[in-house]
Amino acid sequence: VLQAEIVGSQAKLNKEFPDYDCITFAIPNSNYHDPADQLLAKTYHASRGGGCPFTAAGIQTGFAVQTLDPKVGYSSGDWSNLQIARLTPNQDGIELSENLEYLETCAENGGRYISMTHGVFEVGKEYTEIHNDCSADDMEAFCAAVSNYVEDGKIWCTTFSEATKYVRERQNSTVRQYATESGIYVDLTMAATTKDDNLALDADVFNVPLTVKVELPNGWQNVTVTQGTTTNNYSTFVESGVTFAYIELVPNGGTASLSNAGDYSDYIDS
Repeated sequence: VLQAEIVGSQAKLNKEFPDYDCITFAIPNSNYHDPADQLLAKTYHASRGGGCPFTAAGIQTGFAVQTLDPKVGYSSGDWSNLQIARLTPNQDGIELSENLEYLETCAENGGRYISMTHGVFEVGKEYTEIHNDCSADDMEAFCAAVSNYVEDGKIWCTTFSEATKYVRERQNSTVRQYATESGIYVDLTMAATTKDDNLALDADVFNVPLTVKVELPNGWQNVTVTQGTTTNNYSTFVESGVTFAYIELVPNGGTASLSNAGDYSDYIDS
C-alpha cells in the first residue's frame, strides 16, 4: 500500500501532468510513520508537515521560519520534515499578526517560511472551523505584505516545489569563474545526484536559475551575461574596492560569457 500511494502516485501524477514535476510531498494530517517516512525520503526531494510543532499548552514553538540550508533528516526543518505556518484564526493555526512577524523575520534576517490555508471565506460570512478557513480581509492583508517585500527585493515568493528545486540545486552545484584572452567565463555545474541522500537531479527538472556572485574588472558599470540562447544585463556594485554583480545562471546550462555592458540602461538591478 505504501509503495502504491507514495511511489505509484508520483509516477501517475507525472504522467497525467507532464508540465509539473512531482518532487515534493505533503504528509496527510502530519501523521509521520517510520516506514512511510523512509520511503518518502527515497522518493521525494522534500516533505512537509501540516503545521509547526506545538508545546503541551498548544503554543507553536517557532519553527515557522526555517533554515535556507535544510539537512537530510527527519527533525523539524530537515528535508523530510519541513514545517508550515497555517494562516487561519483557530487554535490549530497561526493568526495574521504572527504570520506578518514571520514574513518580517525572513525579509530582514533570511530564512524559509512556508504558509498555507485551506480556503478563504467571503466578507460577511462566518468562519467555519472544520475547514480552517482564512478571512478575505486577513488574506488581503497578508498578500499585500508579501507583495511589498517582493517589490523591495527582500523575499522571493514562489511555490514549495520551485523553492525546493532552487535549494537542492544550490546545495549540489559548484561555480568556476575564469578569464582568457577572449573574455570572462563562468561555469555552474550541478551534480547528477544529491550529495547526502543520492536523489537524482535531472537537469530537465532542476533548471531554476541560481543567483551567482561574480567578480568583475573595476570600472564596469553593467555586465552582459550570455548562457546558451539567453542574454541578460545586470548592474554592478562595489565592495571594499572590488566590483561584483549578482547574475542568474541555470545549472548545467552551458558556459556563460561575461562582457562589459558599459552604461547600458536596460539592466537588471543587482
